[in-house]
Amino acid sequence: MYPFEDVTKEFSVSYEAKELDGYPVLKAEPFTLALTYHKNHLMDFQGEGNVVLSIPCDRCLKPVSVTVPFVIDMKVNLDTKQDEDHEDVYFLSEDELDVDLLIEPEIQMGIPMKVLCKEDCKGICEKCGADLNEGPCSCDRSEAPTPMAEALMKALQNSH
Repeated sequence: MYPFEDVTKEFSVSYEAKELDGYPVLKAEPFTLALTYHKNHLMDFQGEGNVVLSIPCDRCLKPVSVTVPFVIDMKVNLDTKQDEDHEDVYFLSEDELDVDLLIEPEIQMGIPMKVLCKEDCKGICEKCGADLNEGPCSCDRSEAPTPMAEALMKALQNSH
């Protein structure tokens, strides 16, 4: 079933999912995944690539194209189906490798904590929700925000 000597094979693969954690995948270019079968029933998985996700700006909610790099570098025991941290791997079945399941955790770790459409993004008005990058709104800033605006701002702050 397994080779008697170490053997490395390279495959051109890509991330096929249309979204990740609710973010649309805009682009996922193929990358080279190298699999090395070792005679001691270990397999190395190595590769790197980029995925472009559409993530809303943290201030104005406009979609931003964000390139998320990922690196695959792991060893799996083929007998136990566990990685070097002794955690079960779900991307490998008896005769099939699910590339999406392999790279998703790596992409998730690369998603930035804060995304801005531009460094000086002005965000949205707390009262009316107008995009302040497009100009000032007509709201009176001296009044307290409406309950709806407060809920929106709280939701935005809690999304991090």
